Amino acid sequence: MILANFIDLVKVQLLGLHGFVLVYACTVFDHDLMLLEQGGNDDEEHIKLPTLNLFFFVQNFLSLSLSLSLSLFFSFW
Repeated sequence: MILANFIDLVKVQLLGLHGFVLVYACTVFDHDLMLLEQGGNDDEEHIKLPTLNLFFFVQNFLSLSLSLSLSLFFSFW
């Protein structure tokens, strides 16, 4: 039972990490595509992009932490 819960927990962690990588890649791709359409590099946009990625990272981290806490709580309860 504990091993099954641990395997489910690992699956949730991997899915969350995969989701973060996809969001990060899509954000960078959209930003690069926007710069190509504008015809140049904009330094201000390069400053905004890491902030957006940091937001997605924190959001994903909090989601994973919550799922980990709930999984551990219900596995021992």
